[in-house]
Amino acid sequence: MPDTLLPASGYFTDALRTNGEAKQAQDDLLDYLVERFGNLDGVIDFGARSLINLGELAGVQSLNGGALSANRSLVINAGCRVATRTAPLLTNAFIYGKVDRFAAKADGTVGSGAVDQVVSNFLGSSGYVLHLRNVSLSGGAEALYARYRMEARDAVFYKDKSVVVHWKVFHDFAAPTDFTLTVFKANAADNFSALTQIAQSAAQSVAPGAAGQIELTVADMEDCSNGVEIVISAACGAIANKNLYLTELVMEPGDTKTPFIEPPLSLVEAACKRYARWLPYDLIFNSAGPSGTFILPMSFEIPFRAAPTVGALTGDPALSQTAINNSTNDFTNLRPDRAALRAVATAAGLYQVTGFRALATAEL
Repeated sequence: MPDTLLPASGYFTDALRTNGEAKQAQDDLLDYLVERFGNLDGVIDFGARSLINLGELAGVQSLNGGALSANRSLVINAGCRVATRTAPLLTNAFIYGKVDRFAAKADGTVGSGAVDQVVSNFLGSSGYVLHLRNVSLSGGAEALYARYRMEARDAVFYKDKSVVVHWKVFHDFAAPTDFTLTVFKANAADNFSALTQIAQSAAQSVAPGAAGQIELTVADMEDCSNGVEIVISAACGAIANKNLYLTELVMEPGDTKTPFIEPPLSLVEAACKRYARWLPYDLIFNSAGPSGTFILPMSFEIPFRAAPTVGALTGDPALSQTAINNSTNDFTNLRPDRAALRAVATAAGLYQVTGFRALATAEL
């Protein structure tokens, strides 16, 4: 069937429906679609893999970027399914937690708490949430925060646009708690040491034991092409062994909130590796003598955002560890797309270091 172009004027381009024939043609077409593909709820179903709810699409700027696309929001790991790190302790400074791409901190004196991940059947649709676990705070002005940073190459797509930001929350504090969303832009590309606030929501109260969704409509994201930071705060007050759960952070263009859809897990895992991943360290060789050095190059199929920083070697919990005749074991020649294992032996003979790994990060 040849391509057919819509006419510059006519039945199906009369948006104001002032032409009687055009209005009738539009109504007849909609009646046919509902009769042929619809149901009593007004949903047009073109097959098991595609559902369009006309109410949900109201105000969406384009179908490709609308409710049917997982790319409408460029927040990575919004469903909290990917968790590379072990859960660190909560502190007064932002620290990346178990859930990739998200950091958290607390105000007040931190008596306990961890930045963890937990399986959830009470919040969101992915089955996982960011969990600020068993938190105890005192000392006045107590609050909890979670943060997401978006690099410049993604943030540029929101430049000068209106957006809706929404984030699902759940807590078990003793009383209803006010939550606030704030959106910042970086003053230099991928450098978040200096920020400019773009918008902030009014305080929105969420009762304990009830799911809430904190929302912020931003009329103009301005020139946010250097990067975007989104922060949610919870004015929890003094708490003892309490919990905050968050998931499904969305920042979508336009002024209409649409249902959360996340890409397949394999794509989310790949995107997260741009910022953090474990590098395996397994090396066996025969050294000719003391200080024998061996360097083994490795390449990254998915490059890091920038040259990574690599932490100390630690045992891989899934493997047994062996360390024989070794003095230096680390990574060198670090670049976004490659690195090298470096080993120095203590004596002639067998060198073996296996079952270890190191965390490499290029976070914002």
